Amino acid sequence: MMGILLLVLTSSSVGFLEAYKLRLRVEYLERFLQFIRAVQTEIQFSAFPVRQLVARHREELKLFDLCDQFCSQGEEFPQAWQKASVQGTKGNGLTKKEIQMMAEFGAGLGNTGIAGQISHCELAAQLFQTQLEEARQEKGKKSKLYAMLGIFSGTAMALVIS
Repeated sequence: MMGILLLVLTSSSVGFLEAYKLRLRVEYLERFLQFIRAVQTEIQFSAFPVRQLVARHREELKLFDLCDQFCSQGEEFPQAWQKASVQGTKGNGLTKKEIQMMAEFGAGLGNTGIAGQISHCELAAQLFQTQLEEARQEKGKKSKLYAMLGIFSGTAMALVIS
């Protein structure tokens, strides 16, 4: 009986974990989009170097904290951002496309003048807004589905076993 109960709980947990990943993805994209907009404003009204802009937001996402740490260890910003975008986005439900977009955004930061940086941020904000809308739609469609599939598959396996 305990084994059957554990089977149902385990499969239910898997379903809820998948639903949780969808929620994490939406939250991560929302925070990253806020960062892009904040950086755009800060570039427009201040002359802070890119590394300093990221350091100011280091507590918002693990990506920014890692990037700041790598820069503090002597790495150049583009390489630090590249490493951080791979390591700092694990376990957040992000797609490979979104991780690559984040890496490309960081690679383009600091490479042009103020007008170019503002345009870069505007383009990135549009692209990430699209990704965010897709993530929200996917979350709305699939969250309950994953949870119910977990529960029902565990229950079905329990019935077959017993």
